[in-house]
Amino acid sequence: MNWKKIGIGVALFILIGIALTLKFGGSIAGKLVEQEIAKQTTFEGKISYKDIEAGLAGDIKLTDVKWTSPKGEDFLFAPVVTMSVDLLEAILPGAEKSVFNSIIIEKPTFKSNYDKEKGLDLISYINFADSKSSEIIDDVPTKFRGTIEIKDGSGDIRFDNKQYVFSKIQMLSLFNQYPQVKYDFMAAYSGSNIILNIIRDQEKIALSGEAKDAKVEDLMSFLPRLKDVFVKKGDVATATFKGEQKDNKWQFEITGNIRNLEGSILGWNATEGKGAFKLTNNVLDLNKIELKIEGTPLEVSGDIKTVAAENTEKGEYNLTFSGKQFPIRSLSQGIDATGTLNFEGTVKGDVLNPLIEGMVTSEGISAKGFNVASIRGSYKQIQDRVMLDDVVGYVNGIRIKMSATLAAANKAFIATIDGIGIKEDKTLGRRYIVDGKSSIGITGSNILNSANAEQMRKNTSITNMSLIMN
Repeated sequence: MNWKKIGIGVALFILIGIALTLKFGGSIAGKLVEQEIAKQTTFEGKISYKDIEAGLAGDIKLTDVKWTSPKGEDFLFAPVVTMSVDLLEAILPGAEKSVFNSIIIEKPTFKSNYDKEKGLDLISYINFADSKSSEIIDDVPTKFRGTIEIKDGSGDIRFDNKQYVFSKIQMLSLFNQYPQVKYDFMAAYSGSNIILNIIRDQEKIALSGEAKDAKVEDLMSFLPRLKDVFVKKGDVATATFKGEQKDNKWQFEITGNIRNLEGSILGWNATEGKGAFKLTNNVLDLNKIELKIEGTPLEVSGDIKTVAAENTEKGEYNLTFSGKQFPIRSLSQGIDATGTLNFEGTVKGDVLNPLIEGMVTSEGISAKGFNVASIRGSYKQIQDRVMLDDVVGYVNGIRIKMSATLAAANKAFIATIDGIGIKEDKTLGRRYIVDGKSSIGITGSNILNSANAEQMRKNTSITNMSLIMN
């Protein structure tokens, strides 16, 4: 027996088999892909494409692939999707796995909406296990056990009436341990680089990751609308994410350290803000946030309840703050006085209409030749108005009493001082005297030294003095 010829014959038979597989494998794979796409249940809605190209050994390329939701929304478009087909799995009857080994989606574009409780609507239309993931159709578990890779994608996510544009999206999805599915996700947004690790197991999703150089303005989207609080700039060097979705509800936690914060708070300019925070579905915790208000150091701690916590359109403040050596002229340039104030207080209540109140003290303020010492009193701010009430001080041992209202926006003010009067002298002109009995009324604006004082008649109070403060 010529074993050499038999060996050559076997080799030729194998080569012919391989050639036939390569020749007809692509055609078979192409038909299988068409059938699988037509009957697939992993993505609710419709998967369409322009052309299909069958390569050697079961590689398939689809062009102009589009995924449309059951409601007619365009979720995804990809110019090229490459699919690797397991021909043996496809040929064997009763195969339990999907015929696809891997799917590579190149340069896709996404569109989706984000809800604080439900997450991305796009995700809600992907079927993973034996449960109902949406209200459109019953869920059928996927048989796919390969990998899905996204390369150089981009996407628009709409959240709280704002559009967030992501680029450089890279994602690898591993289905080999199904029903547990793992995702590694990377993307860039507005100068920030985001890395997420996601594990989905049955109806539970766990998320962890971080964002480098995140913008404070973007984190503000997770908060209720804070009236008269505006962030111009600020960043978080590293924001750490943790999250979990269970029973179609998301619970998340974002932690980090704010730096370079600038903006305005209730009419007051804020700069150089920094400090630690923790943001969850229910509350924003602030841990000794340091910033400068009108150039003066201020420390803020406490929390802000978010909309999600109350399931309403309102949040709630619960903050404490304190500041020292606040120049009195920083209240308004029209105040013709020198000296500094120390204050502490709280911010409570509805974020659209908070109440700010506390105590103010000063070792001494000089004005019009008088040195007012041992100043102490209370104040509150409601909306734009800062009101000082029953503020007392001493001039040469004589007790005086002050009340005032100041507009935070334009720094106009009105005030009364009980215990000081005005004496007109032909030689010396107008003089202010401390007599413990008289009262003067003062009005002014944010123009340097614009304060004007007049002798007040008996029973006149700050409430019936007139001044345009808007």
